[in-house]
Amino acid sequence: MAGTPQSHGEPLTRTGARVRRLFRRDRFVTALTALVAVWVPVSARVLGESSSGPSFADAAAARWNAWLVGAVVLLAALLRWFRPLGRPWASVVIVPAGVWLAAATFVLDRGEAHADVLRLSDLAAGIVLALLGLRSLMLYRRAARTTRAMRG
Repeated sequence: MAGTPQSHGEPLTRTGARVRRLFRRDRFVTALTALVAVWVPVSARVLGESSSGPSFADAAAARWNAWLVGAVVLLAALLRWFRPLGRPWASVVIVPAGVWLAAATFVLDRGEAHADVLRLSDLAAGIVLALLGLRSLMLYRRAARTTRAMRG
């Protein structure tokens, strides 16, 4: 399996088993991140964002924001999936993207219809993405520390 910590023919030590657990946890966090990243642009469509009225340009900007944030986070999550615990910069990208998504709910006007539901959805998704990115960084840091201890 690509990116799986290897034992190099030796039985897995206690430290090696710990790295494998961290690897599995990171995969779980990455999968959740990808799901939220897919939800962000889909929610704009599913929840029926308004495209009429005087704030049409602002609603379009909010839609583009949702698509861009979703795409960037999904790309970072896919990179993390194929090399978990090996691409900490991808988590560094996810954290500010989540923070921006949460902040954008107060900055970008979504129009009148369903604005509260969409704001709540984006706010929650942004907070969850930021927390998942931080958790992924913590797992990476712990795995790096454990690996250094393994090497002696």
